[in-house]
Amino acid sequence: MSGGLGRAASLTKTQQQRYLQEIPSLSKPEKRLAVNKQIEHCEEQQQRLEHSVRRIEAAVGHLDRQNNS
Repeated sequence: MSGGLGRAASLTKTQQQRYLQEIPSLSKPEKRLAVNKQIEHCEEQQQRLEHSVRRIEAAVGHLDRQNNS
């Protein structure tokens, strides 16, 4: 396995595509692994963002209730 897979997983989609195209030494399975790691990273980031949205919505609801009382 190439040590560059961790680097590929931390790049944006466009950067990752360019990175994978520029590294011909990565085999197809290694490229697939790098893409899967990127997908995992995006899913984790989405979960964190969804949690933040819920917290913000709760705070807004609390402020609305304060303003209406």
